[in-house]
Amino acid sequence: MVIDTLRKSISYGLLLISIVIYSAGNRTAGDYVFKGAVAALCISVIIALVSKTYKKKTIKETWQLTIVYIYGISFYIFALISDVTNKERYKLIVIEAFLLILQGCWIGLSIWTNGKIKKKIRWSRGKIYLPLVVIACVFAGMIYIQSKEMYRWDSLDYAQQVLAMAQQFDFTLSSLQVINYGHISMGFAAVYEYGYFIFRGNVNCLIWINLILGMLTGISVYVILRETYPRRKSYYLVLATCMVVVMPLYYGVNGAISTDYIMTNFFIYFLLAHKKKYQFMQFVTAFIMVMTKETAVVLLAAFSFCYLFLEMTERRSERKYKIILEKGISFLPVILWGVILFTKQNSMWLDRERILNVKVLGVGIVLLIAGLMILFLIYRKWNENTAKLFQYTIIGIIIAGMIFSILYPRVEAAYGPMEKLNSIGFLGIGYIALRLKNLFLLNFQWVYWCIIAAFLWIDIKRAGRIWNNKYVISLSMAVLMFVIVHCIYLTYTHPRYYQPIVLLIGMYAAVLLLAYRKTVARNAMIITAMLSFCQNFAGFDLVSKYAYATVDTGNGTLLTTSYCKKELPYSDACVYNFQYTYLNQLLLQFVQDVRPGEKTLFIMEDVTYPYSNGKRAKYAVWGFLWYSEYAGKIYFDGANLNNFKQDGDVKVRVKTFNSENTIDLSRYNRVYYIKIPEKTDEEKTTQWFLENYRVEKYRTYKIMNWEMDTYAVYGTK
Repeated sequence: MVIDTLRKSISYGLLLISIVIYSAGNRTAGDYVFKGAVAALCISVIIALVSKTYKKKTIKETWQLTIVYIYGISFYIFALISDVTNKERYKLIVIEAFLLILQGCWIGLSIWTNGKIKKKIRWSRGKIYLPLVVIACVFAGMIYIQSKEMYRWDSLDYAQQVLAMAQQFDFTLSSLQVINYGHISMGFAAVYEYGYFIFRGNVNCLIWINLILGMLTGISVYVILRETYPRRKSYYLVLATCMVVVMPLYYGVNGAISTDYIMTNFFIYFLLAHKKKYQFMQFVTAFIMVMTKETAVVLLAAFSFCYLFLEMTERRSERKYKIILEKGISFLPVILWGVILFTKQNSMWLDRERILNVKVLGVGIVLLIAGLMILFLIYRKWNENTAKLFQYTIIGIIIAGMIFSILYPRVEAAYGPMEKLNSIGFLGIGYIALRLKNLFLLNFQWVYWCIIAAFLWIDIKRAGRIWNNKYVISLSMAVLMFVIVHCIYLTYTHPRYYQPIVLLIGMYAAVLLLAYRKTVARNAMIITAMLSFCQNFAGFDLVSKYAYATVDTGNGTLLTTSYCKKELPYSDACVYNFQYTYLNQLLLQFVQDVRPGEKTLFIMEDVTYPYSNGKRAKYAVWGFLWYSEYAGKIYFDGANLNNFKQDGDVKVRVKTFNSENTIDLSRYNRVYYIKIPEKTDEEKTTQWFLENYRVEKYRTYKIMNWEMDTYAVYGTK
């Protein structure tokens, strides 16, 4: 027992130390420690084989190790056959191969000698989980749709970083530490580099990794709900799952390469592992989550801390250190993240100087007070009165947040520039208001909140059958802390920052509805799922339209000049439903009709909202549209696009404009003006252009409720 603990502590300890040293910027020392960790792991596995520890493993432990092993060996093999990785460290590559062979032997022997696992395999061959097949089919439809989409906001910039990390990969952990937009990037790299190696360098296929993760998330949500309500019929659970995963802020952003999406999915995987008591998978999923986006630490720490205290309150007869050892594994990634944060030299997100900043210090004080209040509620004896107090508090917060969000004046778009919203200083009222609008009012999210408030009230009247659930209480605290952090910490106001808790909001609503078998609960599920699903394709949510000045909650901001020049700040250009695919199809039809060449110019309105010192900036930016006839798609971006385009893609020049700039058309033999549909045109750029240039109506393209006018341009008047 002592030898077993010692070998694990040394080998895994060296591995974690190497990660910290790499983060500190000392690659030479990190390489030495990493090599020592690999050697220690080899010795550790040999000792495990000799002592036959594989006979002592349970089914749960073996399956967890098998899943991680399959990922590790496939990552190694695909990286080895990739033509971009650095294979000069051949000695290390051979040692790692030896380690993987030893681990494979140990896992194989564990499966072979464990009779229960063999029976489980034979039993699983003939069993088909129909509900999981249904959920997979739903996401297969999504895959078909997503495969025809253009990239959004910074997708290609993120992909460029994946490419850079892959080219530096030398079979150590140093290449996974490349900073990613100021974020600690190991989790991000572990997912997307894996996809890059699988698809043999085709960055355009990275989007399929998102879609596979989405399918796994849908299945995980179903299993979590089934574990919570084992007696509910499968079709009921499938309906509840669909109600959750089709929420536009999750479902509609599936086609983007982002840190938020990885963080969102792996938090759901973590919850499933926690529910199943898979401790090793808890650590792995939590590690990837917090090493992808720093805000994940808030979710993980709040949930784990709250759940631990509830366990300690419930199991008063057991020793506290035993419970901490059992449930504290979720805190290890948080601790590791904290160590890396304070040693990472090039982290822009939250360096040591900013921690001492007065604003961040204020955030810490508020969080400390909130944490003490939460601790007071939880550490008391959890009885019916406490549960009711908790429920009344949540209902009050929801109602107050929704009323404030509705009554506050309309905002320009779903994202919003920080500097304008915070011109009066820290915690500007406009900043908080936009945060709350993004949380409560965007794309039918208000329906889910109304369901939560209504059924919480019903639950109070029925003696609180839901709020005695430790998972519900812990997730409530995690969501509350996450929202507090985003409302008081100055950052961009992109709605996708709320993506991780959107699924939790949906799961809350589903859990509350599943608690009751009445027809009203089933009908509420059906109606909510249909509304959310349709909103992904056509923005008809009247509450969102009322809350945001931009038509259809930001659809008009799709073609921002940030696609053409990345110096323009604050333009997320992310559309939070699928309606932008209609614009994509219209542009594709237009490009196929025009058949552009090298001397063809497309002109579009300047639809971005960049601000400089609180005022609108004037830009006329050159950029490119890429048209792939083979793939049947178009896409925009000006940053390192040559790394992503496919052979045969046609480059088309694009120019955005405003009424203070005259465009030189003499270098082009064909010029076309594109009027962006459903765009807020405050400066009347279209009117100015048509008044100052000789144009002729070319064609009107229409699909569903979208209509796009195009004009042939022949020069100035």
